[in-house]
Amino acid sequence: MDNVIVPDTGAYKCFTLMSSKKSDALYGDQGLCHLKVRAPWYPVHKSNVSIGSGVYTLRCDAEGYPQGNITWTDGHGKKLTDQAKLTASITSERLIHIDSQLNVTITSSSSYTCTVMDDRGVSQAATFVFPGMMENMIVT
Repeated sequence: MDNVIVPDTGAYKCFTLMSSKKSDALYGDQGLCHLKVRAPWYPVHKSNVSIGSGVYTLRCDAEGYPQGNITWTDGHGKKLTDQAKLTASITSERLIHIDSQLNVTITSSSSYTCTVMDDRGVSQAATFVFPGMMENMIVT
């Protein structure tokens, strides 16, 4: 099958026809197959907005299919996902669009990473870097 899209996911019957060289008779067989369409989760778009007094709203969004998971970590690997807001919607192409926002207070230099991972463990990430800790930070 070529040019499949997400709504094409489902069960299909496959038919084969064979002819015998000794006669003009056609012989057929059939089977059932399940098609699962995927759309990779990339790229992750990022943006941030300063809302004053060192507080920033960090935002990551991405589209893909099937459902992906988004996680937030700081530059030390501490998980911050529970502090983030997540919304999900379906696009006109029937992809899943996820949007996550994390409010952080920057009191010293730091970095924050949002990672989107699909159901097979493939991930894409975006990192927000706030200056001053560059000498101690490894950026991936």
